[in-house]
Amino acid sequence: MKMEEGGSAPVFLKQVSDVEVWQGDVARLSVTVTGSPTPKILWFFNGVKLTPSADRKLVFAGNDHSLILPYVSMQDEGKYTCMASNVHGEAECSAHLHVQQRVPGAPCFARTPDSVQCAPGFTAVFEYIVAGEPCPNVEWFKGTKQLFSDARHSVAHHPDGSGSLTVWECMEEDTGLYTCRAVSTLVSAPSCSLSLGNLEKQHKLYSPPPDNNEPLYFAEALPPTFLTRPESITTFVGKSAKFLCTVSGTPVIDVAWQKDGTTISPSDHYKISKVENKHRIENISSLRGGTVVFQAAVKGSLPITVSWLKDNDEVIEDNNIKMTFVNNIATLLVRSIELKHGGKYFCQAKNEAGIQRCSALLTVKGWSYTECWQ
Repeated sequence: MKMEEGGSAPVFLKQVSDVEVWQGDVARLSVTVTGSPTPKILWFFNGVKLTPSADRKLVFAGNDHSLILPYVSMQDEGKYTCMASNVHGEAECSAHLHVQQRVPGAPCFARTPDSVQCAPGFTAVFEYIVAGEPCPNVEWFKGTKQLFSDARHSVAHHPDGSGSLTVWECMEEDTGLYTCRAVSTLVSAPSCSLSLGNLEKQHKLYSPPPDNNEPLYFAEALPPTFLTRPESITTFVGKSAKFLCTVSGTPVIDVAWQKDGTTISPSDHYKISKVENKHRIENISSLRGGTVVFQAAVKGSLPITVSWLKDNDEVIEDNNIKMTFVNNIATLLVRSIELKHGGKYFCQAKNEAGIQRCSALLTVKGWSYTECWQ
């Protein structure tokens, strides 16, 4: 690599990584590259230059570039190389795409866990759904160390294939790469990797005010968090498709939608709407067996007592329910969700100056899936 005055050769800030997918799934290989002038990006498969087509898409947003294979076949397995070049030099990086052939009854992830960014003191939850005959077990790893339920972690797996890993009151040492591995006694089972990042809050949490009679109120001091994420949709040509997400955090939260890395703007073809909910805890919808987290930021004079109620009955901690109040953040976590958990939840804060409440609905849905290998 060479450099000349007035510019710089390409440098990969993030190199492409090995990817393992099931036959018929979507594969995405991504890099982040910088340079001046802006580098030209080329992709190669087993040494052969790739061009955009219905079977592969080349997308970019700023310095981020991706190669997307919408429907992976066994023939797509191999070595992929990304080359970046400008007048000052070139750089390249490579990775392998591994494709697993679907076998009826073989284990697969009907829902893969998502990476999470979590502020210190908050709770992080990774959720998944696995399918297969027989239903596989699941193991969790941080790096090479297997995780089990203990004072800092909670590992849950249910007979219907749903489950979760919960990391309580995240600390800096919890950041890193986590692996969720399905374990089957009959055939090889898949695994997926995800990360837990430390998201330092951009807005300082409220400290105790000097006035001991300041009334309570629920403050907006939460980092952006996806409470519900968009789900994949299959539809017919000419029909409408609707993607929904629910985001909580410190206002004002800007939400942008992208298609294949390109930002979507409202038009006759795309309708984008946003409903702001500035009330503390927010409505949540969850599948049976899942995990939900209600969080609210409270401001007022200490001491503050926080309690939670469901349909006006006090919520009691047990093996599946945990409540915390740390750094002015009140958290209620409910795992192994059943239909009985559905209802209206209240977060109640109390000090010498008075009592304040905020409420939200938890809607519980039954889970059924179409065999993911079909």
